Amino acid sequence: MTLCRRSGCLNAPHGSKRGGRYCSAECRRLSADDRIAAGLTGEAVVRFWSKVNKTDTCWLWTGGVDNKGYAGLSFGDVRVLAHRLAWVDANGPVPDGLQLDHLCRVRHCVNPAHLEPVTPGENVRRGDAGAWLAEWWRVQPTCRRGHPWTGENTRVTSRGYRLCRACSRRRPFPPAVTALGVALIVPSQVQP
Repeated sequence: MTLCRRSGCLNAPHGSKRGGRYCSAECRRLSADDRIAAGLTGEAVVRFWSKVNKTDTCWLWTGGVDNKGYAGLSFGDVRVLAHRLAWVDANGPVPDGLQLDHLCRVRHCVNPAHLEPVTPGENVRRGDAGAWLAEWWRVQPTCRRGHPWTGENTRVTSRGYRLCRACSRRRPFPPAVTALGVALIVPSQVQP
C-alpha cells in the first residue's frame, strides 16, 4: 500500500490508481512548505530576494506571475507562490488550516508585513471575488433561464437582489416551503 508523499502522513493518497501522491490538497501544500523550509539555503534565499523590487509600500515580485496575478516560481520539483516563500523565510511555516491574505490587495507583493494568516472563509470574505461576481450578474441582460430583466419581470428584494418573476411563477411551491433544495409539503397546500 502506498502512503501520502508528505513525511509523517500515514493516509493513502487520493487517486493512487492514477498516480496520486498526496491524501489531500492540505498535505500537498504542507509538503511544499516543508520542502521550502528545508531548501532555504543561503544561495536560494539570495536568488529569491534578487527578484524583489522593494518600493515604499509593497515589495513587488519581478519574476513570473500567473494568470490571476500571483507571483510564482519553481522551487525544486514543485511550483510555489512567491508570497508563501517570503512568509516561510521570514516567519516559518504557515499555520495548519490557514491561508495567507494580502492585506495590501496586491497579489504579486511579497512583503511579509503585508501578509496575514487567515482561515479560507475569511480570505474569501476579504477578497474581491464576491464584488466581481455581483457586478457581472448586474450587467447581464437576462436571468439564468433567459428571461429579460425588464421592469415588469423583475422584483428587487430588500437586500438589493434581482428576482425573475417568470422563474418565480414556474416554481411548484413558494420559496418559503423549500429547504436545501427539498420541497416540503405543507398540509394547507395539498389539493385533494
